Amino acid sequence: MIYDSNQKNLRCACVVEWLKNLTKEGFEPHEVGVFVRSEKEISRAEKALDNANIPYKLLDRIEGIADNADLEEVYGTERHLLYVACTRARDRLLITSGELSSEFLEDMSIPE
Repeated sequence: MIYDSNQKNLRCACVVEWLKNLTKEGFEPHEVGVFVRSEKEISRAEKALDNANIPYKLLDRIEGIADNADLEEVYGTERHLLYVACTRARDRLLITSGELSSEFLEDMSIPE
């Protein structure tokens, strides 16, 4: 499911509800992954996981972009991580976006 909303509270509530449903369905915390695109989104992801009572571990992210070659590497990494997440999600996948969604999500959108 792809969920696109510019309303932060609504987007967070959707993620919390989705995460709670996963635990109700029997998924263990180590079977859940939450990925964010930027540093400013980390606190919202942590809030959603806390509200869903799911313990988590924060992993490193690419810090800075020095030049265009680095930017291309970041885009390549983001494209690869999105592909891996989509193809490896065995049972459930929720993708949300808001203010600055990935241009790679446009390729996945279902025409209306």
